[in-house]
Amino acid sequence: MKSIVDVAANPSTRPAVVRDVVALIDSEVDRKGGLSGMAIKTVYKVVKALKNGTMIPDVVNGLLDEFCAAIEPIHATFRASGTGSFATYLQNNRTAAVNALLATTDARAHRTTNQTLKKSYEKLRPMAETNVGEALPGLGRLIDRHCA
Repeated sequence: MKSIVDVAANPSTRPAVVRDVVALIDSEVDRKGGLSGMAIKTVYKVVKALKNGTMIPDVVNGLLDEFCAAIEPIHATFRASGTGSFATYLQNNRTAAVNALLATTDARAHRTTNQTLKKSYEKLRPMAETNVGEALPGLGRLIDRHCA
């Protein structure tokens, strides 16, 4: 099994990883319900429309190395265990995985000069732990698929 850092760094596999991460985000946003889901969908629609529809893929591509570096220690421990799926492993190590991923986005949001993105992130951040946690199985399957 390959390292997610190596897969993301490889120019022949990176575009597929970016596409799959964007599809995962789209899927996670689409399945949100209720008032908070409506808020997430509204903000996501605004962000998705920026830069002629390339904002989400551009952001994913720009953050991919940081996300991979953040999740790699967890993935390395999983690879060393040699058992199960990474999706299950992430669910069993939810707190560590969520904290690693959110530390990346928190740092990036803090550094951004784009006020629309910053304000949107600040509004959605209180729900982020739940939303990222819900996305972990899909993320684990995505990583399993690309690192096999």
